[in-house]
Amino acid sequence: MVDDYGNLWIGSFKGINKYLGRTSLFEYNNLSQSNSITTSLKSLDLTNILVGTREGLFHFNQKTKAHVKI
Repeated sequence: MVDDYGNLWIGSFKGINKYLGRTSLFEYNNLSQSNSITTSLKSLDLTNILVGTREGLFHFNQKTKAHVKI
């Protein structure tokens, strides 16, 4: 998924990775203690992303890096 800032979000085995195209850097965001493969991503607005995993649905805030299982 590409967000409104042009960053590429990629699902992984434990969370989501953000590729910052302008700087060619990756940022890793762990969503779970176990292996929970990310299956879907949906941008809600400039700050919030819904992340679907095998463990369920998470709400992720890009600014605070906080995540909550819904």
